Amino acid sequence: MKPPARARSRRKARRGGLSTARLREMIEEATVDAYGESEQVGGFFTMIDERLAVPFETTLLGLPVTVKGVDLTERDEIVAICTRGRLRQPVPILDLLLPSPSPDGAEWIEAYRVGSADSNETGAARMRAVPEGCQVCGNRSDGIAVTKAGRFGSLATRRRR
Repeated sequence: MKPPARARSRRKARRGGLSTARLREMIEEATVDAYGESEQVGGFFTMIDERLAVPFETTLLGLPVTVKGVDLTERDEIVAICTRGRLRQPVPILDLLLPSPSPDGAEWIEAYRVGSADSNETGAARMRAVPEGCQVCGNRSDGIAVTKAGRFGSLATRRRR
C-alpha cells in the first residue's frame, strides 16, 4: 500500500531535495565494508572528507566562521574544523549550520545524519559479520553481548548496567 501523495512529497522535501532512496544508496556506499559502528563512522568520514568542498563560510553562535576541513575524533565523532581569525574550534558536523546554498558534497552530511539517526533511533545499525547470538538477549557463545543498537560489551559489563 502506497502512502498518500502528500506524504511522499513531504518525505522528499525534508531531506534538502534528496530522495529517501538516494540517501539509502549513499548510506550503503559509505558503509559497504563496515563491520561495526566505528567503521561505519569511518566510512562516512571518508566520504565527507573526500567530497565536501572546503573552505566555506557559515555562522556559529551568530558569528561568521570558516570551515577549513573535517576530522575524526578519538570518540568516533566527525567534527568540522571551524576557524575565526586565529581561533580554531572543532564542532560536531551534525551540529553545524550549513550555509545556503550548501557547499558541494554537503549531501554526505545529510546521509550521515540519516544513517546515524537510523542507528540510534531504531537500533538498526548495520552490523556485518557479527556472529548470531540469542535473539532475546544478544549473548553470543564467545561471551560478548551485542545490544540492539549493535554495540559490543562484555557480559560482565552488561550485567552491571
